[in-house]
Amino acid sequence: MWLLMGVGYHLTFFAEINPAANLFGALFILQAVLFAIEGAWRGRISMRLEGGFRAWLAGALIAYALIIYPLIGLLGAQPYPETPLFGVAPCPTVIFTLGLLILADHPQRWMLATIPLVWSLIGGSAAVLLEVPQDFGLAAAGMFLVIAMLSGRRCRQDHPGS
Repeated sequence: MWLLMGVGYHLTFFAEINPAANLFGALFILQAVLFAIEGAWRGRISMRLEGGFRAWLAGALIAYALIIYPLIGLLGAQPYPETPLFGVAPCPTVIFTLGLLILADHPQRWMLATIPLVWSLIGGSAAVLLEVPQDFGLAAAGMFLVIAMLSGRRCRQDHPGS
Protein backbone atom coordinates (compact mmCIF):
# COMPACT_ATOMS: atom_id res chain seq x y z
CA MET A 1 0.00 0.00 0.00
CA TRP A 2 2.85 2.39 0.77
CA LEU A 3 4.37 1.79 -2.65
CA LEU A 4 0.97 2.33 -4.27
CA MET A 5 0.54 5.62 -2.36
CA GLY A 6 4.06 6.77 -3.27
CA VAL A 7 3.81 6.09 -6.98
CA GLY A 8 0.09 6.04 -7.74
CA TYR A 9 -1.07 8.84 -5.50
CA HIS A 10 1.81 11.21 -4.78
CA LEU A 11 3.94 10.97 -7.94
CA THR A 12 1.10 10.45 -10.41
CA PHE A 13 -1.88 12.37 -9.03
CA PHE A 14 -0.82 14.71 -6.24
CA ALA A 15 2.26 16.05 -8.10
CA GLU A 16 -0.09 17.98 -10.40
CA ILE A 17 -1.50 19.83 -7.38
CA ASN A 18 1.37 20.13 -4.91
CA PRO A 19 5.09 20.57 -5.73
CA ALA A 20 6.01 18.78 -2.47
CA ALA A 21 4.34 15.62 -3.76
CA ASN A 22 7.62 14.34 -5.23
CA LEU A 23 9.18 14.42 -1.75
CA PHE A 24 6.07 12.79 -0.28
CA GLY A 25 6.19 10.11 -2.97
CA ALA A 26 9.85 9.40 -2.23
CA LEU A 27 9.09 9.08 1.50
CA PHE A 28 6.21 6.68 0.87
CA ILE A 29 8.38 4.57 -1.46
CA LEU A 30 11.16 4.54 1.16
CA GLN A 31 8.64 3.35 3.76
CA ALA A 32 7.52 0.57 1.42
CA VAL A 33 11.16 -0.49 1.02
CA LEU A 34 11.67 -0.46 4.82
CA PHE A 35 8.61 -2.66 5.35
CA ALA A 36 9.70 -5.02 2.57
CA ILE A 37 13.26 -5.36 3.90
CA GLU A 38 12.40 -5.58 7.60
CA GLY A 39 9.21 -7.61 7.24
CA ALA A 40 9.43 -9.80 4.16
CA TRP A 41 13.15 -10.18 3.61
CA ARG A 42 14.57 -10.16 7.18
CA GLY A 43 11.40 -11.38 8.88
CA ARG A 44 11.96 -8.97 11.79
CA ILE A 45 8.41 -7.59 12.10
CA SER A 46 5.89 -9.55 14.10
CA MET A 47 2.57 -8.54 15.60
CA ARG A 48 1.98 -8.98 19.29
CA LEU A 49 -1.73 -9.20 20.12
CA GLU A 50 -1.87 -9.74 23.86
CA GLY A 51 -5.15 -7.99 24.64
CA GLY A 52 -5.41 -5.00 26.90
CA PHE A 53 -5.24 -1.34 26.08
CA ARG A 54 -2.69 -1.62 23.23
CA ALA A 55 -4.81 -4.14 21.36
CA TRP A 56 -7.93 -2.05 21.92
CA LEU A 57 -6.18 1.13 20.74
CA ALA A 58 -4.73 -0.59 17.66
CA GLY A 59 -8.14 -2.05 16.83
CA ALA A 60 -9.78 1.35 17.25
CA LEU A 61 -7.29 2.98 14.85
CA ILE A 62 -7.71 0.21 12.28
CA ALA A 63 -11.50 0.50 12.51
CA TYR A 64 -11.23 4.27 12.20
CA ALA A 65 -9.14 3.92 9.03
CA LEU A 66 -11.41 1.32 7.42
CA ILE A 67 -14.87 2.45 8.52
CA ILE A 68 -15.10 5.76 10.35
CA TYR A 69 -12.70 7.78 8.16
CA PRO A 70 -14.68 7.20 4.94
CA LEU A 71 -18.01 7.66 6.76
CA ILE A 72 -16.94 11.11 7.94
CA GLY A 73 -16.05 11.96 4.34
CA LEU A 74 -19.35 10.61 3.02
CA LEU A 75 -21.34 12.57 5.59
CA GLY A 76 -19.33 15.70 4.89
CA ALA A 77 -18.13 17.39 1.74
CA GLN A 78 -16.67 14.31 0.00
CA PRO A 79 -19.38 12.22 -1.65
CA TYR A 80 -18.59 8.85 -3.15
CA PRO A 81 -16.40 8.27 -5.22
CA GLU A 82 -14.35 11.26 -3.99
CA THR A 83 -14.15 9.92 -0.44
CA PRO A 84 -10.56 8.98 0.53
CA LEU A 85 -10.37 5.25 1.28
CA PHE A 86 -7.83 2.91 2.84
CA GLY A 87 -5.47 1.56 0.21
CA VAL A 88 -6.27 4.36 -2.23
CA ALA A 89 -5.54 7.53 -0.25
CA PRO A 90 -2.56 8.14 2.03
CA CYS A 91 -4.25 9.38 5.21
CA PRO A 92 -6.49 6.38 6.04
CA THR A 93 -3.67 4.06 4.97
CA VAL A 94 -1.28 5.78 7.37
CA ILE A 95 -3.83 5.58 10.21
CA PHE A 96 -4.15 1.83 9.55
CA THR A 97 -0.34 1.52 9.56
CA LEU A 98 -0.06 3.44 12.84
CA GLY A 99 -2.55 0.99 14.36
CA LEU A 100 -0.44 -1.95 13.21
CA LEU A 101 2.74 -0.32 14.51
CA ILE A 102 1.20 -0.19 17.99
CA LEU A 103 1.11 -4.00 17.83
CA ALA A 104 4.45 -4.41 16.05
CA ASP A 105 7.37 -6.10 17.71
CA HIS A 106 10.57 -4.95 16.00
CA PRO A 107 14.01 -4.19 17.43
CA GLN A 108 13.97 -0.71 15.87
CA ARG A 109 10.29 0.20 15.86
CA TRP A 110 11.10 3.94 15.78
CA MET A 111 12.80 3.41 12.41
CA LEU A 112 9.60 1.89 11.04
CA ALA A 113 7.44 4.59 12.64
CA THR A 114 9.31 7.75 11.59
CA ILE A 115 7.77 8.31 8.14
CA PRO A 116 4.21 7.43 9.22
CA LEU A 117 4.60 9.82 12.17
CA VAL A 118 5.90 12.58 9.89
CA TRP A 119 2.90 12.02 7.60
CA SER A 120 0.54 12.16 10.59
CA LEU A 121 1.81 15.72 11.16
CA ILE A 122 1.75 16.72 7.48
CA GLY A 123 -1.57 15.08 6.67
CA GLY A 124 -3.01 16.02 10.05
CA SER A 125 -2.47 19.67 9.22
CA ALA A 126 -5.05 19.22 6.45
CA ALA A 127 -7.66 18.84 9.15
CA VAL A 128 -7.28 22.52 9.91
CA LEU A 129 -5.85 24.04 6.71
CA LEU A 130 -8.04 22.23 4.19
CA GLU A 131 -10.99 21.50 6.49
CA VAL A 132 -10.75 17.71 6.29
CA PRO A 133 -12.28 16.71 9.65
CA GLN A 134 -11.42 13.01 9.40
CA ASP A 135 -7.71 13.96 9.39
CA PHE A 136 -7.96 14.98 13.06
CA GLY A 137 -7.87 11.21 13.55
CA LEU A 138 -4.57 11.07 11.65
CA ALA A 139 -2.91 13.51 14.04
CA ALA A 140 -4.40 11.68 17.02
CA ALA A 141 -3.20 8.31 15.68
CA GLY A 142 0.36 9.63 15.53
CA MET A 143 0.17 10.83 19.12
CA PHE A 144 -1.29 7.47 20.23
CA LEU A 145 1.57 5.58 18.60
CA VAL A 146 4.21 7.77 20.28
CA ILE A 147 2.53 7.29 23.68
CA ALA A 148 2.24 3.52 23.13
CA MET A 149 5.89 3.24 22.08
CA LEU A 150 7.16 5.32 25.00
CA SER A 151 5.04 3.45 27.53
CA GLY A 152 6.09 0.12 26.05
CA ARG A 153 9.76 1.02 26.35
CA ARG A 154 9.32 1.99 30.00
CA CYS A 155 7.55 -1.29 30.73
CA ARG A 156 10.34 -3.34 29.15
CA GLN A 157 12.99 -1.34 31.06
CA ASP A 158 11.10 -1.89 34.34
CA HIS A 159 10.84 -5.63 33.72
CA PRO A 160 14.04 -6.91 32.06
CA GLY A 161 13.52 -10.03 30.01
CA SER A 162 9.85 -9.34 29.33
